[in-house]
Amino acid sequence: MKDLYGYQYDMSTSDNLVLWFNQMLEKRVSDFTIPDVCRSLRQNIFIEQAVQAGIAYMMSDPFAGELWKGEIADKFINLPSEDLLKYQEPLSSIIKTANKKIESEQWDDEDEKNDVFEIFDRLSKKLTALTVTK
Repeated sequence: MKDLYGYQYDMSTSDNLVLWFNQMLEKRVSDFTIPDVCRSLRQNIFIEQAVQAGIAYMMSDPFAGELWKGEIADKFINLPSEDLLKYQEPLSSIIKTANKKIESEQWDDEDEKNDVFEIFDRLSKKLTALTVTK
């Protein structure tokens, strides 16, 4: 990341976000963890790499997330349209898988299940709208 973006380490503070950023400078996409993906998307940094890693995680678990089930998909909803269009095919596949698995997944309660269903419904509608306007 450091070479890709030309970023430099920030050694001026011991702030957790800065420490995480410094660690991210040495990572490749394949080294991103789920927390790295979620934090990158929340902080709006290393977006392309976070999307690639997020898709890889959601291919094996569409409900992947750090703080709640479906968090990665939830963060994808707010991505710019051009980022979503680039990954329309794998995202469509992930949405189909999520819709098939939603009934058999272990949920803490019905509200959690409904929240995750809503996330994938919103992501699906956004992808559909982008396809229509393409």
